[in-house]
Amino acid sequence: MSKSLQRNGETVLVTGATGYVGAVVAEKLIAAGYAVRGLIRREEQADQLKQAGIEPFIGDVLDAARVAEGAKGAAAIVHTAAPGNPSADGDMQQMITDTANLISSIAETAKANGSRAIVTSGVSLYGHAAGQIFDESSPMSPPFPGADRIADLEADLAKKEAVLFLRLGIVFGRSKGGLIPGYVETIRARGRTALVSPDHRMSVVNVDDAADLYLAMLEDDTPPPIVNAVSAIISWPDVAALVAQASSVPNDPEVLGPQEAMMLGGPAVYMPMDMAVSGNLARDTLGWRPNAPTFEDVLLNISSGVAE
Repeated sequence: MSKSLQRNGETVLVTGATGYVGAVVAEKLIAAGYAVRGLIRREEQADQLKQAGIEPFIGDVLDAARVAEGAKGAAAIVHTAAPGNPSADGDMQQMITDTANLISSIAETAKANGSRAIVTSGVSLYGHAAGQIFDESSPMSPPFPGADRIADLEADLAKKEAVLFLRLGIVFGRSKGGLIPGYVETIRARGRTALVSPDHRMSVVNVDDAADLYLAMLEDDTPPPIVNAVSAIISWPDVAALVAQASSVPNDPEVLGPQEAMMLGGPAVYMPMDMAVSGNLARDTLGWRPNAPTFEDVLLNISSGVAE
């Protein structure tokens, strides 16, 4: 296991430093006393980083040599950037290939530098819980075609302690951030909430609590190689009730088929599955104590027009 960080000015390379999760991670790293170098794709993003006290480094996250250059002298790499989205004609397999190559290159760079690396992943890799609650020891059965390749790669690299993986639940929090505000607007326009099954659940985490967990994994001497960032498990009927209140529509969920539900976008992409994942390992081994506004608080604030 690579050495833990000590809050003494060490440099951390953050990919996706202008993104929803990456920007909050970078903010908390700086507040904790670290220097942050942010990998960004476009020159016009540089001023945004400089204003936040972040050293900009221009490069495509899929360019392994460029990422390795950006990681020189860094004590750690925190990877939060997505390699891209499926194209309009649905090239999901290319995205999976890019993701696998990216994870492998980050592991190689971290090994060459002797630095600690955290790669952002997602709890959807566990698949359909069917009434259970999954944890880090549970077998994975990803719901998306080809995603088993990512699950297998993560398991292999974690076993070798080549890189740490932080598997995020559905991220919410901070005004206008994440998937939730857009989903509220979708339901408001639709005029009715939806669900696939009243038995399905959703695992969530506030972006501030998630960012705290990245820091805990950087600073612990022997962190678990795979950690779930989940602060709460919420049933979809409860989600529907909260979204109904936030969007000012009746709480009368329409039961949809899986494909219909996924077309709603945002967190509804996961509505067809029972996503129930425990975050207890982070609490027990890393002392993680989520204390940011809860999912319920955030939805109620949206309904009242209060920023989170």
